[in-house]
Amino acid sequence: ASKITLRDSTPWIMDIKLNQMRSMDELSVTGRVRFVSDKDAGVELSIKCAGGITIPVKIEDISVETWLNVRVHMKDRFPFVRVVWISMLEKPKLDLSIRPMSGFDVMHIPGLDLVLQNLFQTAIEKEIVLPTGKIIPVERNMPDEYYFEDGHRPTHTDAYAGIMTLYIHETKVMVHPAHTVGSSKSLYIRVRMGSQEFRSTSIVNTLHERMHDRFELQASLGWGEAATLELVCEESDGRIMYNPIPLGTVHVKDVLIGRWHKPAWVDVPGIQNASLQIRCTYAPYQRSLHTVTPQHNNCKEFIGGMSDMS
Repeated sequence: ASKITLRDSTPWIMDIKLNQMRSMDELSVTGRVRFVSDKDAGVELSIKCAGGITIPVKIEDISVETWLNVRVHMKDRFPFVRVVWISMLEKPKLDLSIRPMSGFDVMHIPGLDLVLQNLFQTAIEKEIVLPTGKIIPVERNMPDEYYFEDGHRPTHTDAYAGIMTLYIHETKVMVHPAHTVGSSKSLYIRVRMGSQEFRSTSIVNTLHERMHDRFELQASLGWGEAATLELVCEESDGRIMYNPIPLGTVHVKDVLIGRWHKPAWVDVPGIQNASLQIRCTYAPYQRSLHTVTPQHNNCKEFIGGMSDMS
């Protein structure tokens, strides 16, 4: 970018709600907002083409709509605010227009508008979309561990950023070597993620079973976090469990980028002609995340992401 012009454009607030308090000194608000750039505001770019030709363009009429979470950490003396943390809870809806600044009409370049829109979208997601956020410090020399001063009230969700919901719709050819038709053994699918473990309803028809099972898994958005599915066969009294057969793995990061949002069939490598149909969704908690490092450091870390002090 050769020049960036910003204005004091006030965002439109279309919906707003106060979130559950997690600390006596914290205020957490979630709102649906739309930012629209002022007239003459925008970003001037220079596009370098083959042969060393440079084409100047201006990106203007920028519109961004998203769910925004604002966390304000308070104190009992002036200026009454210690730090503000801001993050988008979803990928924003982005709209913009491209205006040529020379005699050449850049709209004749195929796909240019999509390239520039993807460039802006990626930059926004990298900087401020959950689990990443931006910190606006009011006081630079903040007391260590101030977040716990007035008695943080911990809950079982402190270490998590949201819930990944896993749906199992159908299964085909769920055959376990230890299971025989008509036996008293129980056959089911076990779902695990970290210390969380769930089991599906029993599979009666091994050739084709309609499951309609739903599992809610608390996700911390940690590196490599994933849910594993296994076919389990055990005695009816539960005393003997035979070797589980891996059915597949669902990574949380794949769900975040949109994969698994629609029902999809997954082939099972360990069983011939076996497959299962699954679907996944992710919903961030609408309240603050747990603070794991002191506030006065140059970097503040939340479970699932980093926020710089810039």
